[in-house]
Amino acid sequence: MKDFWEPRQRAGNYKFTIPDTLTFSGEEDALEARRRLFYVAMTRAKATLHLSYGAEDDKGNPLQRALFVEELLSAEDSFLELQQAQLPTDALVEAQQLMLTETEKTYLTPMPTEEIKLLIEDFKLSVSAMNTYLRCP
Repeated sequence: MKDFWEPRQRAGNYKFTIPDTLTFSGEEDALEARRRLFYVAMTRAKATLHLSYGAEDDKGNPLQRALFVEELLSAEDSFLELQQAQLPTDALVEAQQLMLTETEKTYLTPMPTEEIKLLIEDFKLSVSAMNTYLRCP
């Protein structure tokens, strides 16, 4: 969907950005780099490739397909077959209910202190490993 994946002039709440390190390959044209990344991703499919997108946003407003999908559909030698499908309402309701369902917390039985002491007796932690641990979310 164009509104979610393509760069905008102003910042958006739902803007997904691709890191420069992923698309940077020496050329000046960022759009061409993204087009090449899209092509590479498509060619990784082994047998079948399905590209899907939403037709409407949460408010019922129509969404525009992403530029690269539009280019594929409008090409004279297009190999894409456009099929429109809609999820059944009960499947959407079930998915929303699953997202709201609380899952049971898993509790681990702590190991006895003496066993832990034996396991970490000669353990050493480097400064960089400690910093990585401390920054871990």
